[in-house]
Amino acid sequence: MEVMESTLAEGSSEGQVEMSAADAPTEKLLDSMETDEPLGDPDALPLPQKQYFPNPYVASVTTQAGSSDSEAMNMPPALHPDATPDVLTALKRETVNLCEKIVANCKPTDHQAPWDVYSGYSGLARLFLKIHECDPACQIHGLSALKLAEQYMDTAIANCNSFLRQLKDAKSVCHDVGYLRSQAGVWATGALIYHHTGNSERSAFCLEQLVSMKHMALSANCPQDFSYGRPGYLYGLLYVRRYLTNAHETIPNDLVEAILSTVLNDGAEGAQRQFYGPSDRRGYKMDFGQTRSPFIWLWYMERYVGAAHGMAGALTSVLSVPSSLLEAVNEAKSDDMPRLEPAGEEERAKVTPVERALKYLQRRKLANGNYMLRIDDTRTNASQLFEEKESVQFCHGAPGVALCLCRGYEVFKKEEYLTAAKEAADLVWKRGLIRKGVGLCHGISGNAYLFLTLYRLTNDIAYWQRAQCFANVAINWDTTYAPQLTSDRSASPAQKYGLFDGIGGLAHLMADMGFWKEEVFVGFPGFADAFLE
Repeated sequence: MEVMESTLAEGSSEGQVEMSAADAPTEKLLDSMETDEPLGDPDALPLPQKQYFPNPYVASVTTQAGSSDSEAMNMPPALHPDATPDVLTALKRETVNLCEKIVANCKPTDHQAPWDVYSGYSGLARLFLKIHECDPACQIHGLSALKLAEQYMDTAIANCNSFLRQLKDAKSVCHDVGYLRSQAGVWATGALIYHHTGNSERSAFCLEQLVSMKHMALSANCPQDFSYGRPGYLYGLLYVRRYLTNAHETIPNDLVEAILSTVLNDGAEGAQRQFYGPSDRRGYKMDFGQTRSPFIWLWYMERYVGAAHGMAGALTSVLSVPSSLLEAVNEAKSDDMPRLEPAGEEERAKVTPVERALKYLQRRKLANGNYMLRIDDTRTNASQLFEEKESVQFCHGAPGVALCLCRGYEVFKKEEYLTAAKEAADLVWKRGLIRKGVGLCHGISGNAYLFLTLYRLTNDIAYWQRAQCFANVAINWDTTYAPQLTSDRSASPAQKYGLFDGIGGLAHLMADMGFWKEEVFVGFPGFADAFLE
């Protein structure tokens, strides 16, 4: 293994540039319009080619989960509407098949391979750690899953160090700190994997590297989204603290509170200030005003809603913080927050700023049941609703928002959030077999995780059935569905193997389902699995 280096980049921001008042156009051509009602009726608009395959199982399943007829359900071959031994065996076998394909096509020692969690070897290392936790005896091409996890992790660190050296030699900077898309994911994942292999020295080094990024995470130049920014770094800290008991000394409460407070400060500033955003797709400038949410986060000067770059991602990280720390920071923020809710509503005044933001997110719902792409999309820029109408995927749309609502239900114990998540799941059931592949981010496996999450929360077998149906489609993707794709923009790219953009995500889903009886499922990997009960 290459000697692990400590090379961190810092400097000024690129991309997120705030326009001054002097740069703003003199004439406002569009006004941002908020509403608490479902936004518009995009069904009235002409649609491009659908971005999803029709669900072949919908016709034989009642639309409301909880009243589905198991006997009438047209279940896939080798699957059955329950976690029977035969079903679990089939799922475990498919997990091994997928892992063998990944190892055959992604050599563990490839020093040209990407290194991040999203599409690179850190994500594959995390996948094989998952396989090891499910079945320590599992062998892939003659190697244990833990050994493969270690090999992929060694290569990820070497390749990441090479990238950091190139940055330093070029006198360039990188402000990314999110778990999925930056070196933070390398160090967080490495800390866990080397702990499992018994290499305490390497585990401690990775942990120290992760913590040493705090100055980047607290910098004004740090992005604000989950994938690249502060909320993703907060997730990485919580993820390690959950699984490494000794990490609480290296990642103290003070550090978690500092990152959490800065995340909330970002949100408070984004909600209150007015600025001119980039042109929309029709060439108009939009004047973004204050919102009725205490927190709104920005991604390249746009206010997204979804899990990857918007409110849902930031709020899920915030709601994953231990309740004692969250309450302390939330109480301090309550003194500063402007009361943007209508006056005279005593019950609302009792709701914390974080929950008020969650309620605001819940109301960003479109008439068709999906969620807005951006907060500032309105009826007047309806051309932007094309993508929203059909984007039913983790990164943008109902699946990622619903996962956030599920976390809100666990924290605040209010049925309204669970009900909203169930409604989103009904939309995902109808339109979630998207044409973009089988990965976690914008693929069928990521959508299936919403069903598993609801099954854990409700114990309603219908959600397990739905997850099985999606899993079957994903398993048969190459032979049945990929040949139907055309050259349109929604078609899947070439076969990928990463955790979030390829069959690595499907293998993770198969492991969670195949070993369901062992209670290995925690939540959506890399997003909603860092909280402590």
